[in-house]
Amino acid sequence: MKRLFFLTLFLTIIMIGCKENPVQEYGSTLSNSLKQSKDVAVISEISNIKKAVQSFSEERGRLPQNIEEVERFIGRPIDKEQISYNPETGEVTRK
Repeated sequence: MKRLFFLTLFLTIIMIGCKENPVQEYGSTLSNSLKQSKDVAVISEISNIKKAVQSFSEERGRLPQNIEEVERFIGRPIDKEQISYNPETGEVTRK
């Protein structure tokens, strides 16, 4: 009985002493990986939109008037919550 008590006490002290929670670490790692993949996707999208703005400008001799005009040019929607477009400079940036 004493052995069981001391074993339980020992394991409890070890568990409390552990600063890292493996489940929490795993969740954090997954969360960080997801955030990084989303960041890479937005950076890639910005690069693609910059190329589209350049192509638009070369074809039409002017910059697109707004981001909707860029959308029509590339034929697909742009995530306006993540990406902004300055029609005066043609600059495409992340919000």
